[in-house]
Amino acid sequence: MIDEIIFAIDSEKLRGMEKVFLLYDEEGVRTRVVVDFFPDVNSQVYLEQFGTTHVNVLGGPTR
Repeated sequence: MIDEIIFAIDSEKLRGMEKVFLLYDEEGVRTRVVVDFFPDVNSQVYLEQFGTTHVNVLGGPTR
């Protein structure tokens, strides 16, 4: 049984992995992706949801 998978891939290849992410989601497997889009940014990185769209946020949480 697989509980969680962590992907560390180039950001250019990320779009091509969509079907893989959907498959794991359907199977109930948590998927994490190493985010290195901006390797020189030292801010906190987290994800917010804006309606049905996920937004990658750099910096502190909104107040």
